[in-house]
Amino acid sequence: QFGEVELPGLTVPPGLFVMTPYPTATPTAAPVAAAESNAIPVSTVLDAAAAPSIVRLNDIYPTHWYHNNVNIMDGTTSKYEMRMDGSGLPSGLEVTPTWPHSVIKSMRVYTAGNGNSRDPTSFVIKGRNTDGEAWTLIAEGALYLPTDRNSVGLTVNSSPSAPDMALNHYEATFPNTVAYSQYQLTFPTTRHPDSTIVQFAELELPGLVVPEGWTCGGPGASCGNSHECCSEFCLGTGVCSDVTTQ
Repeated sequence: QFGEVELPGLTVPPGLFVMTPYPTATPTAAPVAAAESNAIPVSTVLDAAAAPSIVRLNDIYPTHWYHNNVNIMDGTTSKYEMRMDGSGLPSGLEVTPTWPHSVIKSMRVYTAGNGNSRDPTSFVIKGRNTDGEAWTLIAEGALYLPTDRNSVGLTVNSSPSAPDMALNHYEATFPNTVAYSQYQLTFPTTRHPDSTIVQFAELELPGLVVPEGWTCGGPGASCGNSHECCSEFCLGTGVCSDVTTQ
């Protein structure tokens, strides 16, 4: 006899998992675990192909070449400029990378060729996975850009683990393990508090990208089977989702 029996563990909400028969009728002879290595480290989750998706926020959009959206992610030190619209809200942008999902780990900002009074001195990054979904804060903090300038048109030679040390820049790192499909970046303050312009030469969001055919799961699972969740990743809702093998 005993007074009580407990079965500690985790409860699963109804409908969270779809049961499928395992093992399969024709199991793989020598299965290979598809773990976190399926995520690809990149120097930035942004590329020129994502430029058309950019929505500029609280910004008067003139037609000079240095307001071209592609300048922010073209891999060079071409200047990118935002002019505040007088609303009192910080200028910034919303962008949808070409990757289905990505996990950003930091933000690198390279200085423009002039006007250090226009350098951003703070940032806010938010993410979401679908249009209309509420934005979720990823990180916010200070930017300490050097007053030294970068010449216009230089190639940015960075890697997933390191910025281009030959160029003037600042990298803000932050802990993040959540994957998103869309990002919102705003810059509330500048070096000169009365500046109405925010500018820089290049912006990178280093991190991990998830190849087509994979969705993101909750942290902790091994991904050894297609029904398991990818270690490192979780969707913005925190709900583990199915993973399809490639």
